[in-house]
Amino acid sequence: MSSELVWSGLPFFWVCFETRGRTKWPKEMLVMGAGGYPSSLLLPALIERYEFVTLDECREGGKRAGKVYPNRGDPIVVFRDSLIEVDLADPDIKKYRAYFKDIDAVIHNGWVYRDAMLSNAPVQWLEDRPANNPDSYCQERDNLDMAFHVFKLAIEEGVRRVIVTSSNHAEDWYEAKLHCRKLNTIGPGTYPMSDNCYGWAKASCEHIGFIFATGRIGRAVENAQSA
Repeated sequence: MSSELVWSGLPFFWVCFETRGRTKWPKEMLVMGAGGYPSSLLLPALIERYEFVTLDECREGGKRAGKVYPNRGDPIVVFRDSLIEVDLADPDIKKYRAYFKDIDAVIHNGWVYRDAMLSNAPVQWLEDRPANNPDSYCQERDNLDMAFHVFKLAIEEGVRRVIVTSSNHAEDWYEAKLHCRKLNTIGPGTYPMSDNCYGWAKASCEHIGFIFATGRIGRAVENAQSA
């Protein structure tokens, strides 16, 4: 596998490096959103292989629209005491640059929900699903800033690989069309389309990852987008 351009939709656990035909596992990983629900499913499978620096938007972890998800898996219970509260949407990246130093890979599971505002389309497969709040755009813009800062610091601090959580909502506009049989198929070449700000932000994060993978704005950063 070439290290010049890697941008893919492979699963979370695709975090090893291929070096001259041999697999090299990174020694230390930074996990953003370490106290949240996706990390509670992921980290138990990785705890034996890596050392972690664990960040979250809030110390209690897992906060989503006023709801705190229960932890699943013993490693998360251990990490709860070591969670470092960081606002990656803050444009002053000097505040959290140090956490990216000497890191082999980053898993970015972080996502912020402000003022209990949900911006994804519930029951997105229904043609008459309810409308979204247009003000959620501002919330999702913060999430794009977070992804940009992660990639920027990865370039500047020499992080080799970034794994970013994406979502089926990046193309959820097609789901209603498929379920209502107004559309027969979509494929790998189908342009991602969403009719809500959450899906728009997820698709935009994927595009940001592609930009950094090309090397057009500095050293190419290998990254995978996982739904």
